Amino acid sequence: MKKISSLFLLLIIVAIVISSGIYYKNNQQEINEKSKAQNNTETTEAQTAEIDLKVVELTGVEGKNVLEILKEKHKVEYTDSANGAFISSINELKNSDSEFWQFSVNDIDSTVAADKYITKQDDKIKWQYKGF
Repeated sequence: MKKISSLFLLLIIVAIVISSGIYYKNNQQEINEKSKAQNNTETTEAQTAEIDLKVVELTGVEGKNVLEILKEKHKVEYTDSANGAFISSINELKNSDSEFWQFSVNDIDSTVAADKYITKQDDKIKWQYKGF
């Protein structure tokens, strides 16, 4: 009887050890999959952030000019000229010899300076960092 009890106890211990190993393996796989998914999300977010650096989208406000709206939400550098404000940098992305900031309103490129374009409620303003 003692041999049967000892054998039964040994089988229970072996079963517990095997179950623990299987649980650990499955848990480790789940952790690895979550980690991979998180890394993929971080990469995608980083790629999106890189793309978004060259596009700024805003919504018009009745009676406000494009420059005022831009300055409310973004870091802007500009110079005043006879034709109006010339944007030289948005969010520290500066104009270069081959790229510059240009805006459109409702998908139509503007022909006036940002401080001269008075918006209407819900106009769709888009600044893009474009090349020549």
